[in-house]
Amino acid sequence: MRDAFEQVEQAMQRVDPQANLLAYLDDTYLVGAPEAARAGAQEYSQALERLGLELRANKTQVWSPRSGPLP
Repeated sequence: MRDAFEQVEQAMQRVDPQANLLAYLDDTYLVGAPEAARAGAQEYSQALERLGLELRANKTQVWSPRSGPLP
């Protein structure tokens, strides 16, 4: 998983250099600008598929301090 996490964080940081991926046990947090989080989520989903796993959309949440739709 370390390689997958690094790939996700790199994808995020191409959009937002201050973005980070934080993981604890089976929880993973993509922290950064909405565009970076979107890039990270796409990369994370692909990375999980390469490992024979899948991102469970029904357990995925998005939070933003901004009101209104995310870009």
